[in-house]
Amino acid sequence: MSKKKHLTIVLLIPFLEGMNAFAETLCDAEAYGLRHAWCMPAEQDRDDERRFGSSGVLVHDGLIAIATDHGPDGSLNSGKVRLYDREDPEAVPPSILMAPKRSWPDGFGFALRGFEHHILIGAPDDSDTNWGAGRAWLYLETEDGWVVERSFEDPSSETDAAFGHAIAIQKDTIAIGAPRSDKAGRDAGCVFIFERVEQEWTLKARLVAPDAENADFFGSSLALKGNHLAIGAWGDDDHGEKTGAVWCYEKRGDRWSMRQKLVPDRLQSRDLFGSALLFHEHELLISAPGTREDQGVVYVFTGRTGRWELVDRISDPSGDAGDRFGSSLSASEGLLVIGSPEHRAKMRSDGMITLHRRSHWGWSLIDRHRVTSQHGEQSMRFGFNVSVDQGVIVVGRADQEDEPSASIGAWLFDEGVDITEEASEGVAINSR
Repeated sequence: MSKKKHLTIVLLIPFLEGMNAFAETLCDAEAYGLRHAWCMPAEQDRDDERRFGSSGVLVHDGLIAIATDHGPDGSLNSGKVRLYDREDPEAVPPSILMAPKRSWPDGFGFALRGFEHHILIGAPDDSDTNWGAGRAWLYLETEDGWVVERSFEDPSSETDAAFGHAIAIQKDTIAIGAPRSDKAGRDAGCVFIFERVEQEWTLKARLVAPDAENADFFGSSLALKGNHLAIGAWGDDDHGEKTGAVWCYEKRGDRWSMRQKLVPDRLQSRDLFGSALLFHEHELLISAPGTREDQGVVYVFTGRTGRWELVDRISDPSGDAGDRFGSSLSASEGLLVIGSPEHRAKMRSDGMITLHRRSHWGWSLIDRHRVTSQHGEQSMRFGFNVSVDQGVIVVGRADQEDEPSASIGAWLFDEGVDITEEASEGVAINSR
């Protein structure tokens, strides 16, 4: 490949001498390297899709899903979700999912979640029934390919509610957030619970914050595990402007009941607690990317006692103000990936991810990666989206509206792959 190399992958090690050997030892034992990178796809008319990788990314079982929630600049195209083979990421995606009968920007793919043979896709800008009301689509993998099993919407079709902005799924339960819903106040937010009974999905509950206020954005993030549902509201003002909060619900019998509101004492204005959250084993992890002048932190709660109790805080020891550590979170089998999309290099927000491993003593930093583009002054914001499953990591970036046509939109990291010093940003990359 004779093209000029434009993209550098850098492995960063903490600079403190006492931590350097420790970090290197961990990385030698469990190193994750770049396996592949995807460029923004070009359609037949040669226009390049934007936001490829800045919408949802998902690793689930044998596939990798990367979304483009609208078409080229100035177009009125609906979103697409491309499904790549996890074992052969260079191959042309065998499936491309789109919402049926849509021609208008719908945000399809803004949120992605998988469970068994299903993929749930949020489309918060869908305007089929009302402008910006939103919708979510459930796809099922069959012998003949992927088919729409069901679409979900707010029966009231509330304008600009952003239904589908956040989604969560497990076997017989789906939760969908509409953080701009006005049901309890302007942009106060609402969450809808759908349950499957005898193969039929029905709306079982509408949840709003008991102390809902304007601009709480309740439902902007969701996590679902068993009978537990966590709902983020980063705009909650209980401890100051946009300190944020997370509401914890539990299903008992046929009813979802609010059990606890999490608002750590240390929160300050604009911490944005609840921006991202997830369940991992017995823990609930919640990010506050606005903490300490946007440096960011992730709070760790345990539910072993029947109530959620704060036990730890994860931060980047080499982090800086403005990194927004915790803007994205994903965890699987004891591996946690945290995105810091505003981490700056050469005066640009090129972004970074950090990898953390769970042990008996808590979460430990084991690795970090960042990318640097040489294309003009456009920021990359690598780490805007992250997803991990069975040791495979997919990382997205923020909007590439000013990037050239061959810009990379998503990266695949895998354990045991050699760290890549440089990679061409004009073609798909395989660094093995």
